[in-house]
Amino acid sequence: MSDLLEHLQQLQKSDEYPLHMPGHKRNFGTDFIGNPYEIDITEIEGYDNLYEAEGILRAAMKRAAKVYNTEETFFLVNGSTVGILSAITGVTKSGDCILAARNCHKSVFHAMELRSLKGVYLHPEILEDWDMPGAVSPSEVQQKLKEYPDIKAVVITSPTYEGIVSPIKEIAEIAHNAGIPLIVDEAHGAHFPFDERFPQSAIQEGADIVIHSMHKTLPSFTQTALIHLKRGYADIDRIKEYIGYYQTSSPSYLFMAGMDFCIDLIEKMGSHIWDDFFRMRGQFLKCTEKLSHIRIYQGNDPCKLVISVKGTNMTGRELQIRLLNQYHIQVEMAAESYVLGIITMCDTKEGFERLADALSEIDKNLSESLETVKIPVICKPGQEDMVYSLSEMRDMEKEEIPLISSKGRVSADYVNLYPPGIPILLPGECISNEHIMLIEGYLRKKLHVQGLFDEKILVLKE
Repeated sequence: MSDLLEHLQQLQKSDEYPLHMPGHKRNFGTDFIGNPYEIDITEIEGYDNLYEAEGILRAAMKRAAKVYNTEETFFLVNGSTVGILSAITGVTKSGDCILAARNCHKSVFHAMELRSLKGVYLHPEILEDWDMPGAVSPSEVQQKLKEYPDIKAVVITSPTYEGIVSPIKEIAEIAHNAGIPLIVDEAHGAHFPFDERFPQSAIQEGADIVIHSMHKTLPSFTQTALIHLKRGYADIDRIKEYIGYYQTSSPSYLFMAGMDFCIDLIEKMGSHIWDDFFRMRGQFLKCTEKLSHIRIYQGNDPCKLVISVKGTNMTGRELQIRLLNQYHIQVEMAAESYVLGIITMCDTKEGFERLADALSEIDKNLSESLETVKIPVICKPGQEDMVYSLSEMRDMEKEEIPLISSKGRVSADYVNLYPPGIPILLPGECISNEHIMLIEGYLRKKLHVQGLFDEKILVLKE
């Protein structure tokens, strides 16, 4: 038997509880799926073609557009990354300038590199009390568009990984007044349109292109996503053409059937499908409101649990390991001072109760931290810190040097905490002392930093 399959089967039989994506939580849809090999096909006669859809796939995408209340929706089987790449490529020409939030997913910057785009960056507010980035300010969007009138599109992430939503309606109006489209990476908000207890989706708030990862919070397979398109400020046909460039020419019918099944279920059951979720979530919050040290962030998105140990003698990474090893709870990710859990309509009462009991026990053994070293939450480089564009850096000569001696050098690779894949450093960006402190702090807390090799960093050769 394959090692990977054996490990997955062992996980299936274990009591490890998934406080992470995918949203189906490994306990959904067995009656629907049956033997996956029996329904895994290609574009055979009578089963349509995703890129020239006229039959069952066209009907499925029209149903998705109806449920999401958008003009046109297209299936993505290679994740939200495909949607982001296609959207940015489709609304720009080579050498154009775009305005992007600095906390965007790395695929935004990959699109800029592939398209040879110039980047102007927005810096979300910092929630200092929680050590995480917050919303994008409409006033900063307005200011940047005035300062750089050649910007061709605005790209932001909302909600953030931690569930914080930006004021999309205001930002969309500002972008449209400038005659340009707003692209919203709403990957973590695929559930927003389906219940009034969730925030308003960027679709309803006026965004022109919205990308959803269905698998993050809905009962859909990993890698399934949607791109929603509105005519006016964006060329829909051009974007759909680029989807065919970036996405596989052999889309999985298993994935597409899963998306259609999920959308059909939501359409039939409506908001009632979330009632048990909100009841269990409310009971969990009531159980944890009297914790002495651990805090639960009450953000915009009810599907996100930010569990903070800031100010205690425990790090986010240590909490992650403790929850896994002692209580068999696997969280989505660990940051320096918190862990992130994803909860969905497929979570169980037993799962919520196990988490509440675990946090209660851990909280009793925590104390205040004596650490006095202040590590920056996030770096805020200015335009002057981008020495070269992403595309210019591609073919330049590079070398590895110790991180500790890299101040003032030009980064030649993406450096990011993963998950979620938001770059700390971009290729072409000057490395500051704040960057070094932030990365060293992450390494010291044993967080997963991509782009380093034995504490060495790739820089432009002098």
